[in-house]
Amino acid sequence: MLVPEKAYSAGTLMSFAGDVIRLGDYAGLSPIDITVYSNKPQSEDVQLAAIDSFLEFANRARNKVERMLREVGREGASSRVDADLLVQMVKEVGALTVGRYYRERTVTGQYAEILLDNYMFKRISDGLDRRNGVIKHFLFLAPAHEFHLDHGLCSAWHLNVEQMSTTESDLTKKVVNLLRIATNMGIICQRLNNDVRMPFIRLYRHRATRQTRGHHATKKQKHRTGNA
Repeated sequence: MLVPEKAYSAGTLMSFAGDVIRLGDYAGLSPIDITVYSNKPQSEDVQLAAIDSFLEFANRARNKVERMLREVGREGASSRVDADLLVQMVKEVGALTVGRYYRERTVTGQYAEILLDNYMFKRISDGLDRRNGVIKHFLFLAPAHEFHLDHGLCSAWHLNVEQMSTTESDLTKKVVNLLRIATNMGIICQRLNNDVRMPFIRLYRHRATRQTRGHHATKKQKHRTGNA
């Protein structure tokens, strides 16, 4: 898999199907954690990593409050601060939305497991351990969905990654630039808006050329004439 610039989120997940991921200069991947988008402004989209961090914050808040209560002589006193915080969080995000986050993260982990087992780590003796390490880091341990993972971090997180040479990196970046130009000119991705264009991975139905269509039309006409 060649990654000249970046392959984030679903792009990262797809790269798990390669024997090795070759990264260009300053290129990187991202976590595969879940972000559920809403009709609200983008800044209000909630990431599952943010919910996990909030849960950890609520737990720390309760521990700190109970420690303060013990310091003032109220042994055995408990606090509901974590429960109150979680109730407010669910009100803000929605219980069904939170449940959907966790369900979709489970599905993402299963896809990652299938790809890593069948491609990247298929012939590696410690493939099972490395697969578990990749899923643990990319799905659970990243601080944010947009966290940029360069060659060093990807390698530390157990992926098969290599760095392109400067020549290879420059050439692949030129290919990406040509794809951008073709997209902007309407040659490819005509049916997609600017926010969701993915010329690298989308499949398009082949359209017959005018000459080919004319050839088929001529054959059809000859066939009809022969039948007559």
